[in-house]
Amino acid sequence: MIGFLGSNPDDPYDLGGVIEIGINGELLRLTKISIIFMPGGSQAFTAVDY
Repeated sequence: MIGFLGSNPDDPYDLGGVIEIGINGELLRLTKISIIFMPGGSQAFTAVDY
C-alpha cells in the first residue's frame, strides 16, 4: 500500500500538486489524497523526483 496525504489544513484533500504513478502499464494522475494497493508481482514505473 502506498498513501499520499495533503498538508493544507484549509483543504486537507488537496495534494498541492500532481502525482503520476504507473501500475501494470496504466498511468494514474493523482491530485487528491489517495491510497493505492499494489498486489505482489505488479510492475511499477521508476520514481522520478522533480
